Amino acid sequence: MLFTTLGAGARLGAVATAPRTLLFCVLTLGGHAAGVAVAAAAIAAAGGGWRPREAAVASNAGVGGAATAAAFAAAMGWPSLVGVGVLLGVAGYAAGTFVGIGLLRVGSCRSLWVLPCAAG
Repeated sequence: MLFTTLGAGARLGAVATAPRTLLFCVLTLGGHAAGVAVAAAAIAAAGGGWRPREAAVASNAGVGGAATAAAFAAAMGWPSLVGVGVLLGVAGYAAGTFVGIGLLRVGSCRSLWVLPCAAG
């Protein structure tokens, strides 16, 4: 309901003014959906027995973080997945922090950042 209320006043014609941003969003969402589908299929093929609800909570944790994944699992009536959503969200925070620091270091070698560059 929140997103419906926020988006109700949007001007859809404004999308045409930023086609590259729209393309980026479509590619990001498509890549995320493909990644979740591939991961769920691989886990199911390995005997993990993932169901769509586990994939939905994992997807929510990857996009929204620990709090939204826990709230989503609780709202959907899946109390056994609340803790899983929190753990996946926190793991995403940790992985994202290291990836972000790595990208900052790569970017600092090509710009005026103060961080020291890796030898090479």
